[in-house]
Formats: sequence, C-alpha cells, structure tokens
Amino acid sequence: MVCWQGLTDAGAAGARARETAVADRAVAEVILAWAGPLARHRDRHAFTGALPPPPVTGTRLLHARRNEALVPLPSVPAGLRAGRWYPNRMLGPRRIAIPGTAPGFRLSLDPAGRPLADFNHPLAGVPVTVSHRGFPAAPAGAGFGAGHPDLALMAAAGGPGLQAAPGSGGVDYGSDMGRDDEDDDGAFYARPRPVDHLDAEALRGLREVHGRLLRPGTRILDLMASWNSHLPDLDLEVDGLGMNAEELAANPRLGRRVVQDLNRCPALPWGDAAFDAVLCSLSIEYLCEPRTVVREAARVLKPGGLFVASFSGRWFPPKVTRLWLDLQPFERMGWVLGLLAGSGAFAALQAETRRGWPRPAGDRHIGTTPLSDPLFVSWGLRSPA
Repeated sequence: MVCWQGLTDAGAAGARARETAVADRAVAEVILAWAGPLARHRDRHAFTGALPPPPVTGTRLLHARRNEALVPLPSVPAGLRAGRWYPNRMLGPRRIAIPGTAPGFRLSLDPAGRPLADFNHPLAGVPVTVSHRGFPAAPAGAGFGAGHPDLALMAAAGGPGLQAAPGSGGVDYGSDMGRDDEDDDGAFYARPRPVDHLDAEALRGLREVHGRLLRPGTRILDLMASWNSHLPDLDLEVDGLGMNAEELAANPRLGRRVVQDLNRCPALPWGDAAFDAVLCSLSIEYLCEPRTVVREAARVLKPGGLFVASFSGRWFPPKVTRLWLDLQPFERMGWVLGLLAGSGAFAALQAETRRGWPRPAGDRHIGTTPLSDPLFVSWGLRSPA
C-alpha cells in the first residue's frame, strides 16, 4: 500500500509541464476482464523492457478454487472483518500456509456462520478473459510456453479480485469515517494548493478513461473540484464544486463555480436531473458522509446519467478517513462500488484499473518508485427514477 506523506507545491508547475507520454520505452499491456457480484471489471497491467511472449488469449480460469484452501478457525481473530483480505500475520501465533495459493487470506464465513481463513487466490474460480496489446508480432498460435512466465498470472498477482468476496457474500468494510484532523475543513483548504495529485502518465490515463465515457455537449458536475478537472479535449459544459475559490477560479474548464464543504453540508445546490454526468476525481477518500453524497449525485443526474469516481495512492494525510487507510487499494474499489450499488440508484456498474506504466523520467517521485501511480476508476449509470 502506497501513501505519499502529503502533497506539496514544490515542483508542481514543472510536473505539469512534463505531462507527456512515456518515450523510448516499449510498453505492452495485459488486460484481464471478469464479472464480479456488483460490477464488470477490467484490469490493465503494463509490462516494459525485454518481454516474454504474450499470454494465451481467451477466457480461462487463472486459478482454480480449492476446498483445501479453506481453513476453519476457532473464532474470528480480534479486529478482523468478514470478506476482508489480510496478511497471514493477522492470524497471530497460528502458522497456517497453503502451498501454491495467495500470500494471505480472506476472512470468510461458512453457511453456518463459522469463520474460515480462505487462502484461495482472489480470482480463484472466476472465469477471466485475457487479452493483450502492444507486444511485438509473433507467429500465429504463439503464446507462453515452457520456460516463459505467464504474464496473465503475473498481472493477476497484484491484487485484482480483492474488490469482491466470492459468490454472493458481502464485505464488512467497517464504518470509521473519522480523520486525524477533525478541525474545520474550510481552514485546512483555505490556502490554495495547485498541485498534481498524480504523475503525468497517470493523469493521461485518467483523461483517457474520461474521454471514453464522455461525449461532446455533456453537462458535467465536477464534484470536489480544484484547478484541474482532468477532462479530455471535448466541448463540455462543466460546473464545479470545491473547497477553495482561488483553485476553482484557476480552472479554465469550469463555467459555474460553487465553494462548499460537503462534509459540513452534503446537499448539492442544484435541482433534480440537472446533469448528464457527475465526476468525483481523486477525492472520494475525504468524504465523511459518502452515502449521502452519492445519493445527492444520483438526484442531480438525469436517468441514464453517468457517475465516475477515481482514486490512486496519494492524498492529504490529515483529511483522509481512517476507513480508507485501513483498506487495500483494490478493496477501496470494492467499497466505492458498494456505495453505488447500496444507493439503489445506479446500474451497469463497471470498474477499470491501470497499473504498471513507467513513471515519466524527471518526475519528482521517481526515486521512490519507477512506476506510474496506479489508477482506479469505478462508474455506473443512473437508474430510471
């Protein structure tokens, strides 16, 4: 789990100027797609450098589900929640390991409510459709073979599947929406912070996703907006609601600008069915009443309208909720999807992740990680009223 210890203004202008595609490095994608209990999922994982042959395409089980990987527990370990995924050390002195399975376990309950440590891979038993692009041309029928790693298995090893419990079982994510800094949010955001919350490559990926989902002429509400709405180069009508008037004024994509603290007043100052799309980009982790805000977003959306929430691994530490910090990245995606599904107002839920791209040369965080910030995007369509 990555959490940058705060965002600063230093180098922000230079980082924005470096917003260019990664150059001089071969990048190939492996794409995993599957259907979960709440949504359809698509995980895009980039590989660079000297690449082995691409994986075999088509739908297959990357991991079989094994009953012997379900280990009964005498009781629920203290502090653990059903459906959540934990490292083995959370089992305390019990040394349980199932060879050949994931390096951790999901706390599950059997039909009688007895606790189990489920050591199956998060995608065990799930048919996954594998595709790829960007690999050098290979002879017809070629795929991974003896001595070559299966890049589909490598892509699946980084967390896909954690966002949903197997079968119809739900996940107890907890409800601690407290924060380290409970002082007035207006005071915290009074000083403008025109910083990039992602590196240039990840920002390009977010604009790409928005570009696939939006159409010219769409009326958009940019929720929890700042100086950059991360929008594609389309003719769009955009209203913005944020915490800092100076940042909103610096955003050239905004028409109407509203300064409002959603943690103090989650009711949106627009009428019903006012927008074609609501975007909540890189900010949902700050909401103390996320269910109320999602219901308000549904209210101001037209039937069939689009709600898109995106996040990564950077935030302002004092203001992020403790629930968010407790979850692993893919679990956060499951929590966001649960917000949409639990509102009863959204259908056709989908999720996409984008991981493994090289961090642009010269990025100020390249000494911490050579990889671009991971991107997690969830969306759904407003159900008919």
